[in-house]
Amino acid sequence: MKNRGRICAWGQIYIMDKVMKMCLFHDLGEAIAGDVPCFNKGSEDEENEEKAIAQILGMLDDELRAELEDLFNEMKEQKSKEARLFKALDMLKAVIQHNEAPIETWIPLEYELNKTYGSEEAKGIGILEELREIAKMDTISKINKCQDNKHLIKTCIIEGEEYDKQDYYKQDA
Repeated sequence: MKNRGRICAWGQIYIMDKVMKMCLFHDLGEAIAGDVPCFNKGSEDEENEEKAIAQILGMLDDELRAELEDLFNEMKEQKSKEARLFKALDMLKAVIQHNEAPIETWIPLEYELNKTYGSEEAKGIGILEELREIAKMDTISKINKCQDNKHLIKTCIIEGEEYDKQDYYKQDA
């Protein structure tokens, strides 16, 4: 991989070409295996996604395949600062997208998950820690606004069954 596009940010030097490739290619396996929400993803889903990635990479020429295999291994291992930056960005993107979605589409566990998802991954990357805190405040504001305006949906659909959100929380306690 050519090491162009280095950038000094947040007290670190990142190879941004690599980070951008990680952001671009990380969900490649979902094109075949499907997108499973993180809170529903199990080991079988992970295996299916890895098989799909291998299937897609098998269609590429040797040089590109080797480059992307290295990239996927780096993302999986989470040892490089670029892989950690990518992971934090990906998780924060999910939180921000969630905050932009109508609250009526949220399932009960997402009310708390959206407050913490990606917090650990953003630690140590100053600007992302700040962004994570802003996203948390947006989540809390969205929930409070909904409750304050009495627009909070009382029921939701989970795997085809209707649940009262208050009863759902009582089951988890």
